[in-house]
Amino acid sequence: MVPQPLEDEVLDLALLKVRGENAVRECIRAGQKLRELYDTYGVL
Repeated sequence: MVPQPLEDEVLDLALLKVRGENAVRECIRAGQKLRELYDTYGVL
């Protein structure tokens, strides 16, 4: 559960993480190295 006053912030952060993970997934498919991806996006 997320307290209602924090709802917008939590959703924004969750969407940001999902977008980063999606970008990383595409880069992995393109052959980019994991270390570079982590340094760039901070997620794998």
